[in-house]
Amino acid sequence: MTTEDETPKVTKTEEKESFLKQLEAKNNESKKLVEEMRALVERNEELAARNLLGGKTDAGVQPAVAVEETPIEYARRVERGEIKLT
Repeated sequence: MTTEDETPKVTKTEEKESFLKQLEAKNNESKKLVEEMRALVERNEELAARNLLGGKTDAGVQPAVAVEETPIEYARRVERGEIKLT
């Protein structure tokens, strides 16, 4: 037989202390993550500034113009075997 005296009793103050310790640990973890994110944001801003000042631009770049194939060219490709008709 076991009695109630043999089981360890957890007081409310101990529960509060353990809960507070858990909160402190989570808070410290959150602070570390925030600092890491700040460092990544600063790095991203620096890279964006370098790209902006690097002189790379898309201005004046013309897209490639698609050349339409004439029926004669298509027939020649079929004769050469480049296109297989099913």
